[in-house]
Amino acid sequence: MATTQNTNNPKILTVAIDGPVASGKSTVGQLVAQNLNFQYLDTGIMYRAITWLTCFAKINLEQRDVLENQITNNPISILNRMGTQVSLGGKVLESELRSPLIDQLVSDVSKIDIVRELLVKQQRCIAENSTGIIMVGRDIGTVVLKNADLKIYLDASITNRAQRRVIDRLKIGSPTTLPDMIEEIRKRDLIDTTRENSPLIAAKDAIIIDTDGLDQNEVAEIITQHAKK
Repeated sequence: MATTQNTNNPKILTVAIDGPVASGKSTVGQLVAQNLNFQYLDTGIMYRAITWLTCFAKINLEQRDVLENQITNNPISILNRMGTQVSLGGKVLESELRSPLIDQLVSDVSKIDIVRELLVKQQRCIAENSTGIIMVGRDIGTVVLKNADLKIYLDASITNRAQRRVIDRLKIGSPTTLPDMIEEIRKRDLIDTTRENSPLIAAKDAIIIDTDGLDQNEVAEIITQHAKK
């Protein structure tokens, strides 16, 4: 990923944004990155890429050695500044990473110790080589970038999050109902918050923002102002 120079506030170089699925992290993170002229990385896309790999290569998730070998031999490269397109072992992936199948499986893959261990190393390396980065995920402020200059935790009601994800599914031609999506997100939240390795929690020093009633531009502006203080 190409580096960019922060021209707004050189004291703030790393911004960690965490929150549950469909809390608006990705779009908000991209907007903040644009506001601050920072790199952007949604770490979820890396876990989605590995989830796609386990499906494509038919990997048994209980075979730690096989998983480690496949991840090591298929390095992930972020191909654009906003982090929406990746290369996995030379194969370019984008829209296929947002399929319903990947949505259903990514939490199970993400909770595997060796997967998190290897991807966290890659994420830290990306941050270390950046002159300013917005990193989004579920354990950025608590694990990946524990010393981030600014930590944000976005939250929203499960109904609002489900409504956002229903719209996302419609955009890729995979319509679903709101009740089904609420149940899917409820299950995803349970996995994310109860896993032993890097559970989803707000960092003690994070600024918590409830996004209910706010549009994405308003949330991005709140974070941008915190970054400029």
